[in-house]
Amino acid sequence: LPTPVYYPAAAVLKNEIYIVGGGVTYTSFTADTQIYNPATNTWSTGVPLPTPIVAAASAVVKNILYIIGGSSDAVNASNAVWAYNPKTKTWSGKAPMPTARFGAVAVVVAKSIIYVIDGYNNGFLTTVESYNPATDTWTEEAPELVAKTQFQAGLIGTTIVAVDGINGNNNAMPDNEGYNTGTNTWTSLTADPTARTGVCGG
Repeated sequence: LPTPVYYPAAAVLKNEIYIVGGGVTYTSFTADTQIYNPATNTWSTGVPLPTPIVAAASAVVKNILYIIGGSSDAVNASNAVWAYNPKTKTWSGKAPMPTARFGAVAVVVAKSIIYVIDGYNNGFLTTVESYNPATDTWTEEAPELVAKTQFQAGLIGTTIVAVDGINGNNNAMPDNEGYNTGTNTWTSLTADPTARTGVCGG
């Protein structure tokens, strides 16, 4: 990585890995976009985000990269939504997320709807909101059962699985929950054998 960063937004866009923003030091944050091409094993510099950001959620729908929420100072949460079009190489602002937060995780369902889960804003959240890029609108969904941030989530079939993270007691946790996208309900799943936070997943 040309510029080392922590808590950047990361996503795969048109067969390349985009690393957007992140912390450079504990008091310095970047808006840079770093792009990795696996085919050539090379890094390039992309168009920077309009504002520095750390701990934002990210998702790709129909070859558009969305950067959602985060913080510009690691203290105040943002509700901003930015969309990057690789054809025009431009960022544009979209409808703000109803709940400002950082440390949330985004999951794309049916290749069209982005679900943003939990995060932090003056407290740990169970908030779940979905975004429809086609209409640029947000919808409030059923909250997760346990509040957390720094967790990982992914889609298995039609179920969003959200595992691990950190809770209001600042303790790593093994919590594992499944969200049924058809019924808008959360269910407790088998916990991770090892409690952890700041997890990665794929």
